[in-house]
Amino acid sequence: MSVNLHLLLLLSLLQGVCVSPAPQPHPPAPPSLALWLDTVLSGRAAQLRPVLDWRTVTLVTIDFTVLAVLDMDEKHEKLLLYILYRQVWHNEYLSWEPALYHGVRQVSVPVKELWIPDISVHEIAGENSLPRSHLVSVSHLGQVEQIQPHLLVSSCPLDLHHFPLDRHTCNLTFGSLAHTWEEVRVQLSPQFVEIGRNWDRSFSQGEWELVSLTVPGPTSSILSKSPSNTSTVRVQVTVRRRPLLYLVTLLLPSSFLLLLDGLAFLIPPYYKQRLSVKTTIFTGHFIFIFMVFSLFPPFRGQLPLIEVYLIGSLGLLACSAMETALIFQLSNDRSAWVAKYIFPPLSQLVRKGKWEDAEIKALSEELIMGDGRVERVEASVGRGVWPQSLARLKQELSRVRRELESLRKQQDRLSLSRELGTALDHAYLYLHCLTLLLGGAVLYILWAPNSED
Repeated sequence: MSVNLHLLLLLSLLQGVCVSPAPQPHPPAPPSLALWLDTVLSGRAAQLRPVLDWRTVTLVTIDFTVLAVLDMDEKHEKLLLYILYRQVWHNEYLSWEPALYHGVRQVSVPVKELWIPDISVHEIAGENSLPRSHLVSVSHLGQVEQIQPHLLVSSCPLDLHHFPLDRHTCNLTFGSLAHTWEEVRVQLSPQFVEIGRNWDRSFSQGEWELVSLTVPGPTSSILSKSPSNTSTVRVQVTVRRRPLLYLVTLLLPSSFLLLLDGLAFLIPPYYKQRLSVKTTIFTGHFIFIFMVFSLFPPFRGQLPLIEVYLIGSLGLLACSAMETALIFQLSNDRSAWVAKYIFPPLSQLVRKGKWEDAEIKALSEELIMGDGRVERVEASVGRGVWPQSLARLKQELSRVRRELESLRKQQDRLSLSRELGTALDHAYLYLHCLTLLLGGAVLYILWAPNSED
């Protein structure tokens, strides 16, 4: 009996030693990141606004870098910018633990597989002709980043009053078109304002250069609500024209024509060549400004100062040409009105002509002396000696003397006319130069403040 008991105890001990606890199952290995993304992005739900609770607002952070100011279309009032646009938002479905996927923290996903914010520029006036990127970057935290180059054509009201020293401020309003304020809100990145302040303009070598990128408002608070209950953000882009080309091609030719017109005053006013020179200068300047004005758009407000300058210079050339025509008529004694009403009182105040024909004067004096000798001969020989010949000689000498006296009077009046014309021409020249100086000073005062940085 005891032997059997001991045998049973030994068998139970051996059974406890041989029987081991069952092994615990290992947790299943996670699928690859590609398979997980394929699972998350499959179906149309991935293209909806990526929030778990539809009451949650999606915050889209945007910024952009102006790479170049390509052109400014003055006629159609359009600004062409080459920008690099960036927008970032949070996708609540796309987040993973990097440790489970070999430390992968960021992947690229096709654009067509995700919901993309419909942020656009309200002032858009053309299509983007650059090829678009078909990928977006997704981080393990669910942050989605999209970077796209844009040829941005935006409408921009222009003020050409200070052309070519003009600068223009254009508004770029970014906002969603389909989502309301309660769904999507737009804001600028904190670094955007610093980029605008510290803008490097050294790369810009074209006609236009970027002056500043600013956010209107007293603070950097970006969120704003539009009247259509959508979120918008506004950026002001200020550009400035490099004026050297226009100063050379517009102001210098006009200034040279004004200089030639001033040098034409060196030609005496009674020469017809001066009138020909003045007319040629006026015609050339008129054709020149007609070509220049075709470059400007229809103006709504103040005239551009360059147009005021060109119109004023054309007016001065017209006045100069008319003054030359009038002085030419006056100096050559071709004005009956002046001869009738001006010369009689003026001849009493002004001395006779500065010049006379010496030969005509000497001949007239000889004829007067000859007439006296004929009278003495007639008295000495008596009336019976050659009476008919002496009478005819005396009549002929009297006729010639009257003609010479008439010619001397005409010369005196012509001399007086030229003195009067020269005096009036000098007075107009002083007035002409004074007008040029005052007009140039006024235009410089109006132009100078806008040319400063």
